[in-house]
Amino acid sequence: MFVQFHLDSQALSTALEHAPGMNVAVQHVHASSSIPLRSVFWASEGEFEPFETGLGVDDTVTGSRLIAENGDERLYRVHYAADQPDVDIYEAAIDADGVFLKGETDGDGWTVKMLFPSRDAFNEFREACAEVDLTVDVDSIYSKPFSGSGDEIALTDPQRDLLTRAVQVGYFDIPRETTLQELGQQMNISGQAASERLRRGMETLIRETVTEETLAEEENSNTQAAGARIRESWTRTLPPQRPTSYPLLARVATAPAPSTVSRCSASRWTRRRDARTTTRTATSSRYGSRAASSSIRVTRATTRSRTTTRRAGRASASTSQRCSVAPARRSSR
Repeated sequence: MFVQFHLDSQALSTALEHAPGMNVAVQHVHASSSIPLRSVFWASEGEFEPFETGLGVDDTVTGSRLIAENGDERLYRVHYAADQPDVDIYEAAIDADGVFLKGETDGDGWTVKMLFPSRDAFNEFREACAEVDLTVDVDSIYSKPFSGSGDEIALTDPQRDLLTRAVQVGYFDIPRETTLQELGQQMNISGQAASERLRRGMETLIRETVTEETLAEEENSNTQAAGARIRESWTRTLPPQRPTSYPLLARVATAPAPSTVSRCSASRWTRRRDARTTTRTATSSRYGSRAASSSIRVTRATTRSRTTTRRAGRASASTSQRCSVAPARRSSR
């Protein structure tokens, strides 16, 4: 398990005060029966003469030596005093099977990267630090395959540069000191590209600095929630089930208890009989009304025909009578 934490140790504090801006990166830490604690580190980005003067008067150091020079960097070896709390926590790290990877400081505490076999082992080391009044503030913990350098977070160079710049210009401050558009302009990219690169970089940091157990729990929870949402959506969108092609089997499978079959069947049969009777009565009444209306219309037509016939007969008789009377009158004259 990889752990990066901040330790408020005072080791080399006096030497660093003599050379403001100096950066120290510890590469190796050792101890023996005659040497309580020894470290080998690279010093850079500061004035070396004041720094070496400070090493000579630093109470945390019993001796120092320049090992090598490499351009603007120098490699030093120092021995620490036996009464320093750093000696105690180094022994505690050995007891917890901790492996030192790297330690850095610029005078404001130490940023330390170590490996531990388990969280319990790291907690033991942390308790040992508390016993000698050293505070451990954890920056990141995660369990992943490790190469040993302590710099395994898989950020691309553009992502790392953008994240660093975002912190420098106050993008993450509250309130924000700049916008994504301005941040993109400073990096010579568009605001949209800055947003996408920033999100990818932050996702990588979160995934690689959170423990695998936490990620697994979150993924399981998200998977279960997604499954519940999918099942709910299917329930809402599925069409109603078609009736079975075996109605007799369906009725047998869903039949009520034997004690209630007869009552249910009788009641169902009675309701169906009453419904049929009502339908037939309404139909008969409807057709009867239509027949009566037709009969009335026929009767009326017959009556009108008879009336017309009688009137025609009367008119014909009257005409005949007048025709017979007229010649008689002429003859009498």
